[in-house]
Amino acid sequence: MKELGFIPILDTGTTVFNYKVGEFTAIHLSPMNGAAGVDLQKGIEIDFGRKIKPTTNNLDTMLFKANAPIESEDGHVGMTAEIKGNKLIYFPDYDLMNALDEVIESGQKYQLIIGDGEFRDDVGNINHGFTLEFTTK
Repeated sequence: MKELGFIPILDTGTTVFNYKVGEFTAIHLSPMNGAAGVDLQKGIEIDFGRKIKPTTNNLDTMLFKANAPIESEDGHVGMTAEIKGNKLIYFPDYDLMNALDEVIESGQKYQLIIGDGEFRDDVGNINHGFTLEFTTK
C-alpha cells in the first residue's frame, strides 16, 4: 500500500488499516485440491480471474508436509513464484532446496498455504486465503 494515490475501495468486507476492502478468491487451481500424482516440475498454478499484485516484496513460499507441525524442520520444499496476468505460478526452488538439503518426496501429501491479503487487485481488493493440498507423483 505504498503507492501514492492508492485508496482501497470502501465496500463491505475485511477491514485493513481501518479501510474496508472487498475480497476475491481463486477461480481455478492446477492441480485441484486433493489431487494425487502431482508433478511439481510442471508447477502449481492459481488463477484469480483478475490481475494481481503482491502486498509484500516476497512472492516465494514453502510447501509443508500435510499434518506436520509448521515449525517442524522436516518436509519443507522451497517454492519460487511468478505472476503472469491473472495467474500466480509456483515452481520448486532447486537452489534453495539444495542449500537447505530439501527433497520432494514421492507419494507425500503436501500443503501450499496462501494467506489472507497476500495479493491485491488494481482497485485494492485483497485475496481470501486458502490451503491447497495434494499428493506428489
